[in-house]
Amino acid sequence: MSMKHLAKNVSGDTIVEVLIAIVILSLILTGAYVTSNDSLRNIRDAQERIQALGIAQSQAEDLRAESNDVFIPSGNNLSYLSPPTSFCFDKNNNFTPFPVSSPVGTCQFQNIPYTVHIYGLGALSAPATTVTFKIEVTWPSISANTSIDHMDIYYRVGT
Repeated sequence: MSMKHLAKNVSGDTIVEVLIAIVILSLILTGAYVTSNDSLRNIRDAQERIQALGIAQSQAEDLRAESNDVFIPSGNNLSYLSPPTSFCFDKNNNFTPFPVSSPVGTCQFQNIPYTVHIYGLGALSAPATTVTFKIEVTWPSISANTSIDHMDIYYRVGT
């Protein structure tokens, strides 16, 4: 057999075909990476929101259980303790008031940068026996869109 005959029977991929296959493969892998990265960020964001919701619900339960510390009964009406203040219940369920304008007056939880403020909404007037509170939980955002995430829950307490 001659060399010409061997060269005609040899088949293989050209460099152009190999480069096209590499480009297609890299596009597929890039799309998979972007999708999985977005999914991971969304899962982490959901986990942080679930934790924040748990903290807010815990604060609402403490607010209901400790309403005698939060309110001063005035006849049939409720009144706030020294407004304008916000407050929270620390990890030992202690009532912690602080001025609304105070940036350092916050409750943090579980060594996580979750910050809680509870505000009484509206003035009480006779014969009101309930008051609505706003429980605000903030934490550093993992998304690039904002630097802080927050969750607000409104809770009504009455006698």
